[in-house]
Amino acid sequence: MSQTIPINSIKDIFTLSEICKNSNEPIYISQNNDDDMVLMNAAIYKETIEKLNIYQQLAVSEQELTENKLYDAFSSLNELQKKYEL
Repeated sequence: MSQTIPINSIKDIFTLSEICKNSNEPIYISQNNDDDMVLMNAAIYKETIEKLNIYQQLAVSEQELTENKLYDAFSSLNELQKKYEL
């Protein structure tokens, strides 16, 4: 479960860093009872970004599929071989 910490209660950045490293969820930093920042474990962030990139690529592929923008692999390879004289 995600955690919210008021910004004025942050006295020790190293403790906050340990909380982030040990959490699989984002930590929300609030100011005046409004979310102001989000901190999260760097490894979890990278994993999340990688997943997002894959989802975006899948969305593009699905759109191309629905628009019938498909290419035959053999034809594409033949065109590349001719283009680059392979």
